[in-house]
Amino acid sequence: SIASDHDIDEANEVQITGWGNVLQQLVPDDVTVINKARSGRSSKSYTTEQVYREVMKNIKEGDYVIIQFGHNDEKEAPRYTDPAGDSATEGSYKWYLKNYYIDPALKKGAIPVLCTSVVCCEFVDGIVKEDQPQSLFAGAMRELYNEYKEQGIEIGLIDTYELTQSQLNMHSSEASSYYALKYDRGRASTSLDHVHFSEKGADMTAQIIAENLFVMYPDFN
Repeated sequence: SIASDHDIDEANEVQITGWGNVLQQLVPDDVTVINKARSGRSSKSYTTEQVYREVMKNIKEGDYVIIQFGHNDEKEAPRYTDPAGDSATEGSYKWYLKNYYIDPALKKGAIPVLCTSVVCCEFVDGIVKEDQPQSLFAGAMRELYNEYKEQGIEIGLIDTYELTQSQLNMHSSEASSYYALKYDRGRASTSLDHVHFSEKGADMTAQIIAENLFVMYPDFN
């Protein structure tokens, strides 16, 4: 849901915006963004669906495959993956990323780009809440990237967890009402969904990803 396209929830006047829906506006015209993110999926559950098989079938040499999970990997079975397990341990977060996403993309001549989970727009004493559950998955993804780097295998890493945390902290707790999704589900006042983005929040994350792609890959300049 952090990256995927969303329809307006007419009943509750909710408009979640995923960064994948914004990215096309920020890259050159000759770059096509195909957004196959789906709400509620983990790195494990996504592999069981037709959309995963479509992605794997259609990856071509030279494609950039942007991979971001974590928010649903912390949920209970059947979505849960272990962030502490290594890449050789079946069922771990690293194992799913390696065997179902990174290695298949490399085999097709594509360029995997790992994006760590984003932070939730939740503040304690004026700064983004520390030790959020998805930080464990962000850390595991960084470790996996370094494993490939040590083997001399080139893949990309954009640390969207750290970068969104830094960006939100620049605005202090005011960022919650600016970047987080506002919704009103029969309540007397509008509340905040600290997990999902407003359009501004999605735009922030898409810009972070686009800027890093420009730095890492000359094709995007």
